[in-house]
Amino acid sequence: DDEEDALVFRQRAFLGLKFRDEEDRDLVRKVGLATTGLLLLSFGLFLMHLHHGGMVVHAIWHLFLALGLPIVGYMGVAQESTRLVWTFHQGNIQFAVFHVLALVLLSSFVSNLTAESAEDACQMLSPLGQPPEDPRTLQLMRLYNHCREEFRERQQHAPWMLFYWVVTTAPLCILQVYSAYLAHEFLFRLRVRKLVARPMDSMGFATVTEVYGPDEVVE
Repeated sequence: DDEEDALVFRQRAFLGLKFRDEEDRDLVRKVGLATTGLLLLSFGLFLMHLHHGGMVVHAIWHLFLALGLPIVGYMGVAQESTRLVWTFHQGNIQFAVFHVLALVLLSSFVSNLTAESAEDACQMLSPLGQPPEDPRTLQLMRLYNHCREEFRERQQHAPWMLFYWVVTTAPLCILQVYSAYLAHEFLFRLRVRKLVARPMDSMGFATVTEVYGPDEVVE
């Protein structure tokens, strides 16, 4: 019997995790594939920000969130923790909302950036009105020209950043919502296993309660 149980566990194992049945294994496998796609898209967005001179700090946070969700999900499955699985479920939904909001903000940023002229953006460095014989005027002129060139370069890259965000938003949101849906289904299966029926009397009535581990709370 022990050998048969061990064989069943090996067949149901996935990424070092063991499952009670094939349905659990298939659910986690589908979530793993969706999460892999999410990581690839997020890493592509990160590289795009670096290449086009985007908001690197924002891109790092985006990548950090994309890496954090699979860790939470893996721990939730390994520990059969309803709290962690619920966190993974909610995290995917909130990540999808965050990505859409970021797209809206980026669209506004690109619109304002392309509408402004380089001369207006670098007006504080303009040497106009300065005495031409002043040595600092030449230095100010260099700074002014450098500012204009840098600003125009940002204007050239900005539409491409917006394009990549628009292209990746749909698949990212689909993968996140799909992962959240599967996580909710897995959470339901976990909770069903934690249900315990306690007989109340000889009439056959019983109370059904949900048993939680020491690290879990009722969501």
